[in-house]
Amino acid sequence: LAPFHPAPSSSPSSNAPAPATADDPSLFGESSSPEASFRKKKRAANSNGRFAAPAGHGKDCLSEDFVSETLLLIHETSLVRTFSNFGHAQDQRGAEESHALPLGKFEASDLTGTPEGDAVAVVFDNSLLIGRVRKDLSARSSTVESGFGVNTLLEWPGDDGSDSQFEAIVYNESSGQFLVIQESVEVGGEMKAVIFDVQLLANSTKVLGKCVVDFAFSSGNKGVEGAAMVTDDQGKSYLVALCEGNHCEGGKKGRDTGNGRVLVLERTVAKGGECVFEVREKAKIPASADFMDYSAMSVYGNKKVAITSQENSAVWIGEVE
Repeated sequence: LAPFHPAPSSSPSSNAPAPATADDPSLFGESSSPEASFRKKKRAANSNGRFAAPAGHGKDCLSEDFVSETLLLIHETSLVRTFSNFGHAQDQRGAEESHALPLGKFEASDLTGTPEGDAVAVVFDNSLLIGRVRKDLSARSSTVESGFGVNTLLEWPGDDGSDSQFEAIVYNESSGQFLVIQESVEVGGEMKAVIFDVQLLANSTKVLGKCVVDFAFSSGNKGVEGAAMVTDDQGKSYLVALCEGNHCEGGKKGRDTGNGRVLVLERTVAKGGECVFEVREKAKIPASADFMDYSAMSVYGNKKVAITSQENSAVWIGEVE
């Protein structure tokens, strides 16, 4: 896997430095000039008490390129509305029977597109249910259509109503399955992420297996927060997992902004025969992603990378080199 590089990138130097270690800041290229100058202006504005914002970030309106640097909301809808018809059925007389939603609130933590392209799958960190939502965000239910185009909640086997700690869902094209990732749970006395191979059926989720990520987190609530699949030049697939905290840590070190990390993972089989995702690289996200936390990621066309921050309400765009 090639390292990330912020877009737009500067021209590579003909006198390239020697290869860096996985956690070395020089592993990634950095854009220079205007961006660095803009960040300096924002920090200066904050120090003067203007445009105060969470995590010490200045307002984007300080930028002369505000329009080109600011996301515009096109459409939104609530998940309660989206699933408003879930569980409704009609008897032989045509009378509709209404059922209450199984969740009082939907703490959505990640989503990904389905292979058919007409819906998205959504995971919630407060439930084992998996949502399947129409891409157009309309509130039509499974009584209207069938297949991946409907809004429904898929049952997880053995669901006892407890929180799931699901923080990421990824579609693995090579296997035709989804990967659902628990942020971190106790495994052998250490806090590690767990990845489930699942298949989304019409009304339920089929769990095909699970793998532990061979990486111990220092904090139970600062583990894997997002993920994406990438493929190298030889066609080999890797799972790239996004750490929520800076340095992949919790506490004060995890709030050391601009030190985001991703874990490049490869699926292997341990000596005992169990499935394990081993860390092939702990790679640094460029410091231009100057975030307090990292909440989700997506890779488009095996090239473009988007990483979001919940604390900073911002999106960083980069490239896979």
